[in-house]
Amino acid sequence: LLIRQAADWQGLPAVLTGNGMVTLPASLTYERTGMMFGATLIQEASKTRFKDPVFETDLVNFIANCTIYDVNQGLIDANAFNNSTDLWPILSNTNAARFTTLHDTDGSIDSYACPDAYATLDARLGGQVTNQIANMAAFVNPALKARIGQNVDAAMIATASAELDTQLLAAYNRAALGGAAATTAQLIRQNGLINAVNGAGALFSQRTNDPSALMLGMAQAQTTAAHNAQKIVGGEMAKLVLPLLQNGAMAIIYASFPLVILIALL
Repeated sequence: LLIRQAADWQGLPAVLTGNGMVTLPASLTYERTGMMFGATLIQEASKTRFKDPVFETDLVNFIANCTIYDVNQGLIDANAFNNSTDLWPILSNTNAARFTTLHDTDGSIDSYACPDAYATLDARLGGQVTNQIANMAAFVNPALKARIGQNVDAAMIATASAELDTQLLAAYNRAALGGAAATTAQLIRQNGLINAVNGAGALFSQRTNDPSALMLGMAQAQTTAAHNAQKIVGGEMAKLVLPLLQNGAMAIIYASFPLVILIALL
């Protein structure tokens, strides 16, 4: 239940009906963003993990120490948890008799009751979502640096975030995804929580010494590393081969040009 795919939590609305042509939103057109930009946005959003490792650790521990038991014991309805398009409010209904660890501002770690831990994480979550939006906005809109300047400053982040706000919502609406998550912040927060739930599920499997889950996690990590290595090697080979292909194509074009002129005259 806790490691379902992200689409299961997004809430698919009714399929669009009618035979009319549906135009692509202006923020996703090829002329402006290139090919498959909407799919790229959805893919990047689905990979959201909060950049602050301390906050990510505290969040995963909260889900592993509080939420998993809340779902198992019925304090949080499993169906509501599975079908929710906004998980964070549901997690507030947690058992006061359970505890989890949090990092203090000085770096020390202490135990807190689950409701107190939720309140602390809730106060920090807004800033984490804002930072994640800024990072993703700058990543998917690199051309904004040329317009604003070579340094990633506050003006660039504000412009990129405003641009992403339109782009991401257009992508989700175009793909009929998102359900009640109507803002960019809600979409980013939801995807970040989904990935945190997956991380907590893997952590729980380790705690319970589940060998099958541990083997599956190791296989996934090895496959990801092999896939990344393959892409890196492919990129290096392309860097070596493409200049040779370009030179060969240019040689063929130069050699055939006089023949084309003669054929045109004849």
